[in-house]
Amino acid sequence: MPLSQDSPVVLLPDVLEGMALDVLLEEFAAVRASDYECEDNPTALTFGTYWMPTGQAPRNAIEAYVARVQQTDAFQEAAGGVALEGAEWWWQDTDAEGEPKDYHTDCDLHLTTGADGETTNTKVYPAVSSVFYTGCVGGPTVVFDQVTELGDLVPPAPRQVVMSFPRLAQLLLFHGPLWHGVLHPPGAWGDGDRVTLLVNWWTVRPNGPSDLPEEFVFSSPPPCFPPTPLTPALCARVSCADAEEAAAAYEAHRIPADVLQAITAGPDPPRAVVQTWAS
Repeated sequence: MPLSQDSPVVLLPDVLEGMALDVLLEEFAAVRASDYECEDNPTALTFGTYWMPTGQAPRNAIEAYVARVQQTDAFQEAAGGVALEGAEWWWQDTDAEGEPKDYHTDCDLHLTTGADGETTNTKVYPAVSSVFYTGCVGGPTVVFDQVTELGDLVPPAPRQVVMSFPRLAQLLLFHGPLWHGVLHPPGAWGDGDRVTLLVNWWTVRPNGPSDLPEEFVFSSPPPCFPPTPLTPALCARVSCADAEEAAAAYEAHRIPADVLQAITAGPDPPRAVVQTWAS
């Protein structure tokens, strides 16, 4: 089941374990350390991402992971049965001095021609977005039940917010058009950088991603990750006690006070929190 019945967000713990996880992290580190630079594409809204077509046999452990996720029931539920042309993947690497990722929606611009022959740019969004955590460092990913329409958020204020805290091999899946970003951590940053592997699945290939370069095709066969059943993670649920305080906290990329109290009350911090507003 998703974290919420109202918002298509799913959290899966321990997507990979043992040798499969080790191989993915090793090859992911090699890709991040590479000097390869994508060719500049002036028509693209993004840069430094890579494309895996649907049906492509995996050429490295990252693509094997992408194929593994796409086989899960949770992914199929999130995708809603739409036909996907492929997956775009990249990474984010933030240290303790860096600012959290600002709020945004991932999107692309497609040129369309109307019946009158006029051409317009149409904004399109991924069908499914995802965050895979390679450690337990840094702040949570936050996903709002809001989308953008003509530059405005709809609805104007959130009714529900999902926070996913970094845990090794944890996967967050959510509906591609949703407004999202990253918050400051609830306490000390921890050792190392906050590194995430990000994948968006699209119904039509966007302009940004590059074809996989030969440098990222590894000679050893990629691991075959078994399609074992995955159980969605449990999460804490918090009702918003002060809408003004919560709005101010989110504007500053900080965790609201009532959520902070909930996650520090017990010995084991939750993997995720869903904050809801009374209707």
